[in-house]
Amino acid sequence: MVVLLPDYFTETCGDTNQTTLKICLDKYFGGFLNDTAYAQTIALLAYTALKRQPMVNPEKIGAMGFCFGGAMALQAARAGAQFEVAVSLHGEYPPHNFANPAPWATKYFVEMVGYDDPL
Repeated sequence: MVVLLPDYFTETCGDTNQTTLKICLDKYFGGFLNDTAYAQTIALLAYTALKRQPMVNPEKIGAMGFCFGGAMALQAARAGAQFEVAVSLHGEYPPHNFANPAPWATKYFVEMVGYDDPL
């Protein structure tokens, strides 16, 4: 098994430095959540980097993420990533206001959110 944890931010994001925290939050809310094409491009880059690794079977890749990671798993799937499954746990379901850049290639989608969830 191979696990990839992509870091979508070049800044060091933490709650102890208010300046970098604001930069990261602006990038998240102003970019990834509001610019679907940008989010899909970045998410597909992470998928492509993983798929090209020699120890990875490109036919058996899955994606799972919590919150932002879940949203990006869905964005990669929308952009044409060939996942066996894409799972989003409390991820924001991003707006879908334009045609997908590639046909759907992900076999299964799971999105778990809910009012009654104890998280």
